[in-house]
Amino acid sequence: MYPDGSVVITGSHTVNVPDSGWVGSHHMIWFNNDGTLDLTRQPRKGNGAIYTIVQQPDGKFLLSGAATTWEGVPKPNIFRVHANGTLDTSFTCAMGWGEAASMTVLPDERILVSGLFKTEFSSPDSVHFARLMPDGTLDTTFNNDLEVIRSPWLPPEWPNNPIHWGQFALPNHKRLSDGRIVLHGSYYSIDGQERQGLAMLDADGNLLPQPFGDGGCGRYYYDGFGYLYGDIFSLLEAPDGFIYIWGAYHGYDDGTTNDPTQRFVSRLYGLDVGVREQELAPLQLQPNPTHGPLTVQLPAGAHVQHAEVLDANGRTVWGKPCAARDEQLQFDLSALGGGAYVLCLRMYDGVVRKGRFVIVH
Repeated sequence: MYPDGSVVITGSHTVNVPDSGWVGSHHMIWFNNDGTLDLTRQPRKGNGAIYTIVQQPDGKFLLSGAATTWEGVPKPNIFRVHANGTLDTSFTCAMGWGEAASMTVLPDERILVSGLFKTEFSSPDSVHFARLMPDGTLDTTFNNDLEVIRSPWLPPEWPNNPIHWGQFALPNHKRLSDGRIVLHGSYYSIDGQERQGLAMLDADGNLLPQPFGDGGCGRYYYDGFGYLYGDIFSLLEAPDGFIYIWGAYHGYDDGTTNDPTQRFVSRLYGLDVGVREQELAPLQLQPNPTHGPLTVQLPAGAHVQHAEVLDANGRTVWGKPCAARDEQLQFDLSALGGGAYVLCLRMYDGVVRKGRFVIVH
């Protein structure tokens, strides 16, 4: 959604506007804020559906799905287009085959991608989580070799050798305000350690023992496909410090208590070990609403390591490192569009302080 309420959608849709020459299947389409087709923006198309779309701060879009060409030009299953939907040839993804279940653009313009990939179709190794440089090349400083296994047994291989059913996992991810990453989805283990649908990684993709251990979502027998199933579809880090998860699962085990009553949606305490985030007072932000300038009041002796701003969808839209022990910080956020945001300050002691504010223009 754009600030004026207009939207761009992906997928696979039939367009029939013969006066403009737009007829047949299209995969990126713009609409006005009243739901009518935006006749000023040409719909774009590939040779397959686009399932995932993420906008970069510069207005460009990362796309992923079944398409292997975009307006006749061959390209990998993850590619980038300009704001008008034309192919950005300066970006070439290191993943030559596969599909991204989720993508995150980091403040430094590097890109987290999770799903199922190969660097080449003929490669014997599958990749489930990686970090790309801004031009699409692989970031070798990241742990790009996580082994994500869907199930502890090995049914027949599908859809192509040498990927067996156990490897056919498309995990999603969610980057938290403190930089850690939750990898979630339908899987059984990561790097040989049992993790039933939820795992915590550090900022460089390394598996952490806590706060998620060998518990997670409870599985159930899915009659339609004849196998055990359990999936955490998504995760929300709420401003009050709670974590909400939702998906298809029977029961939830937090490593201490296995609660069989949990279904579909569950609320977890904050994920900072030893810190009850919901007990922290919200940040004092002034003025609020603001046109852009924002002043933050902090307790005496507070030492801020990093600041970032999340939009209403939980996406990081601004960030900067800090090295201050001041009781007052000032930021200029006038480049952000109007709307509601959350400011997150990561302290050197590991605590994350948050405050909500609104920008008006």
